[in-house]
Amino acid sequence: MTAPVVHYQFAILRYRFSASIGEALNVGVVMWLPLQRELRFHVTARLQRLTRAYPSLEGTAYVSLRRAVKRHFKEVAERRGVQLVQRELVITDEVLSEFHGILAQLTEPDPNHFCWSEPRGGSTPDVETSWESLIQHYVDRLQSDSPPAARNETAIWDGAVKSFFEHGISFNEATHRSPYYERKFRATWQNGMTQYLDAISFDLAEADRIEDKANKWCGILYNLRDSSDFRFSAVIARPHRNKRALTRAFDLAVGRLQAADHVRRLVAEDQLESFIDEIRDEVLPNG
Repeated sequence: MTAPVVHYQFAILRYRFSASIGEALNVGVVMWLPLQRELRFHVTARLQRLTRAYPSLEGTAYVSLRRAVKRHFKEVAERRGVQLVQRELVITDEVLSEFHGILAQLTEPDPNHFCWSEPRGGSTPDVETSWESLIQHYVDRLQSDSPPAARNETAIWDGAVKSFFEHGISFNEATHRSPYYERKFRATWQNGMTQYLDAISFDLAEADRIEDKANKWCGILYNLRDSSDFRFSAVIARPHRNKRALTRAFDLAVGRLQAADHVRRLVAEDQLESFIDEIRDEVLPNG
């Protein structure tokens, strides 16, 4: 079944050391889904590119500005009666229906240091992949210490599919529905109870994005709590950057998600063969 196409708009958040200089560097991105009335935002915590461009910029000054911007995003939500979900803004106020108006309000407190690019638009059948691609293309890859591009869920799933294929296993996608929510999963099978399998990438450059990803999936599973019973497993990727903060965020994220409703198993990529052994008789009962 072909996934429905979702239309979106996005804009790049840029930092200006001085309005008189005119130069601005990309530090964040927002993505607006008008039909879903959802606004996502990301503001980088990485300083290397900014301090190289502006040697007199103090790191603590930018950190304070970044915190103020994120705090203001939340204040806009509260002022307009907007629901804040997993650090993503779900827009419910008709006054915020125009993307230009949203952008203007988000940078109200500090227009001297922050400005927006012209909004652009696109369409996608996979919002999560497109969102991660926007962050990578417009923000992360421009940082001086950026590693090779992080792998998203599509890349992880493609690798898993190859392993399943080698064992003669294939899956169909399926959508699980509760009274007020539905979610499409990449794979499903039955073993007396409905089983779902998907991919989750924690191969991210910042600890708070790892936390957000875990919170998002906990929210997905929680929103399906009033549906028929099922079990969920995921092939997960850890951060490839060897940083203590990322490793700790990953361990906490996995622990939080493992304790969530309906979770059967979280499978690291190097444990996939053992998981295939575990489910082979379930998906290939005559094999």
